[in-house]
Amino acid sequence: MVGLYLLVPLIVGDMGLVKYFKMRKTYHHLQQEIQQLSEDNQKIEEEIRALRSDPVKIEQLARARLGLVRPGEVVYQFEPAASADSPKKPADASRP
Repeated sequence: MVGLYLLVPLIVGDMGLVKYFKMRKTYHHLQQEIQQLSEDNQKIEEEIRALRSDPVKIEQLARARLGLVRPGEVVYQFEPAASADSPKKPADASRP
């Protein structure tokens, strides 16, 4: 009876085996998340360095977001093609 009294808290108590395995699983999950976030931070830091010092990257960003062009360049902008679902303009009624 005493053994059972000591065994139950060991398995399901506040610091029992069930809690230990849950905490261990959480620990491994958090370690993976930390690793992923560290990799993301490294990529962001590399992008920041490039934006501060790489003229090619700065030019790409200026062209994409601000629509800037070099002197003498010609920019062509195209309207998206009309889809088949859009209603067509009615013909001029005064024309026979």
